[in-house]
Amino acid sequence: LPKYLQDIGWNPASFGVGLSMLMIGSAFGTVIGGSLADRCGRRKIVAGSMFLAAIPLWIYHETSGLVFFALIHLIGLLTGAGFAVTVVMAQAMLPGKKALASGLALGFIFASGAIGAAFAGWVGDQIGLALVLQGMALVAIVSGICALMLPPTTPSAD
Repeated sequence: LPKYLQDIGWNPASFGVGLSMLMIGSAFGTVIGGSLADRCGRRKIVAGSMFLAAIPLWIYHETSGLVFFALIHLIGLLTGAGFAVTVVMAQAMLPGKKALASGLALGFIFASGAIGAAFAGWVGDQIGLALVLQGMALVAIVSGICALMLPPTTPSAD
């Protein structure tokens, strides 16, 4: 995000605001997603949040000002909604090994994010960062489809 904002001429102070909006949205999303998952089902929240995230991911780079910051916040909220839920799902899949399950889930989340960022940067150098960032909407859709393939953890809710 900071590199993209620099490329389109934003000043560095705006980078911080943009990243703050994303991270604050993610923090709220984690709490809201966890609460909704307790009521609606874990798999539905993980998949649904990814499908919904595709919309702002597709359009945010075409906006500016308050609309941009609102969309970045929404992206953080929607992509963050599944973090805690994913950890709980992993714990349910490895009963009696909750710490291991948490470590595996979080390790996968962070490692795949790091590898994905490096790959996205390389592709961005080839075809342009704006196109790659817009393509993250497709990644969100694929993530949502993958989430639908997860086993239900609460059969009545999922």
